Amino acid sequence: MWKELALLLAGLLGLLFSELGGFVVAVRKCAQVKPPQSSSRENPPLLFLAVSDMHVLGSKRSSLDVQWTTWQLRKSLYLFSKIIQPDVVLGLGDHLDQGGYATDEEWVWYVQRYRWATGDLQRNVLIVDSVIGNHDAQFANMGMTLSMLQRFETEFGNSNGVLRIGSIEVIWINSLALDAAEGSKARQDIEEHLAKLSNRTGDDHDVTFRILLSHVPLHRPNDLGCGKTRLREGAHVTYVAPAEPLVVGSDVLSEASSQRLLSTIRPNLVLAGHLHTQCYRQVSWAQEQANDTRYLEMTVPTLSYRMRPDPGFTVFMVDGQTLSGKTCKLPHEQSLIFADLFSVALSFVGIGSIIFRVRQDSKNKAE
Repeated sequence: MWKELALLLAGLLGLLFSELGGFVVAVRKCAQVKPPQSSSRENPPLLFLAVSDMHVLGSKRSSLDVQWTTWQLRKSLYLFSKIIQPDVVLGLGDHLDQGGYATDEEWVWYVQRYRWATGDLQRNVLIVDSVIGNHDAQFANMGMTLSMLQRFETEFGNSNGVLRIGSIEVIWINSLALDAAEGSKARQDIEEHLAKLSNRTGDDHDVTFRILLSHVPLHRPNDLGCGKTRLREGAHVTYVAPAEPLVVGSDVLSEASSQRLLSTIRPNLVLAGHLHTQCYRQVSWAQEQANDTRYLEMTVPTLSYRMRPDPGFTVFMVDGQTLSGKTCKLPHEQSLIFADLFSVALSFVGIGSIIFRVRQDSKNKAE
């Protein structure tokens, strides 16, 4: 009987490690971010967690797929809140997968599952999830309606906004409307937002670090300048190879819109999502600037197992002047499924062996 029990125990422990242990190890690695060199006890850094493209699935997907991916999101975000314990969480859009096509009834269902997945973060952490993605609504020049925009903003807040945290300023914009035709409500809103930022009269003089949040990345021709990690990747169903040209207005913002954002906001850090891949690059605000002021742009990979087999997230610290951080990956889905199935099979073998042994013992006693 001990051998049978050992089989069952091994299967259950294997399932526990597969569904929890591997994730704990991955998240702990990313929790070990070194503080910026200029930080001190008197000036403790703020810890940020950036996630993007969670793509909470909708009715067009199978029930099994919906439950599997939503559970993985819930588990990952719970571990983020307990292990990383960020001060601020930045959501970079595409919280939902089919928000632009959802009926009002479906929208409520999607949002409820998003709130369930992010529950622990929502209760314990300051979370900025007002950045709108093209799967939350649609691009303003590709079908976004006023009702789509209002529905998103009613649930998640204004799609253009500013948040001050001490001397750090977080600004987010509705990047879906930047390259749209003039006249739409979304375009009017972002024009007013940028005008206010451009006409500020000294109320931001004490800002020492500024972060710009945009769902769609700033203009770049391709991902060849995005770092070694990106160069090692090939193409996938939901993202292109590094050398593949990126489409202006769909994959990235136009060069004119990008330069306008940079010259108006003058960020130290730009965070974006949308492309489902990681990108780190340093670029100047404007090429003609004599002092060549530079900013860091980070594209955060998708956190959804349906968008890539190894989802990722970014953790970084800001002490008011400098930044340190890194992007990490969750366990590969293929390995996760294999380990789950093997552990379940081992558990069933153990259960079957126990049942068989009990029946054999009963039969022997009866004889």
